[in-house]
Amino acid sequence: MNGYQVNENFFAGAGLGLSFYDAGMLIPLFLDFRFAFSSSSFTPYLFGDGGLLLNPSDLNATKLFINPGVGGRYAINRNFALTPGAGILTQVDGTTRASFVNIKFGGVYVF
Repeated sequence: MNGYQVNENFFAGAGLGLSFYDAGMLIPLFLDFRFAFSSSSFTPYLFGDGGLLLNPSDLNATKLFINPGVGGRYAINRNFALTPGAGILTQVDGTTRASFVNIKFGGVYVF
């Protein structure tokens, strides 16, 4: 994911990833928005992701998704932080909708 820190509290970005589960592999192409409540070594935040879940074996099976949740940013040093989080991912493909609890764990490197 690449993004822009708008101000001390607000971040906006766009990303591409891989998602594996029992139905196979999907490629999420998404926008990410985060609102942080403070600026310290541990910073809680709210996030909202949304976009497309591309199915590489059948592009006609592409789904829309939204994924709101909560997380935290734990600063290791000035340039690197860990970002655990959890949310509810809801995906829609025309007439069906499915929701899942998801857990995320990532890292942030600031140039």
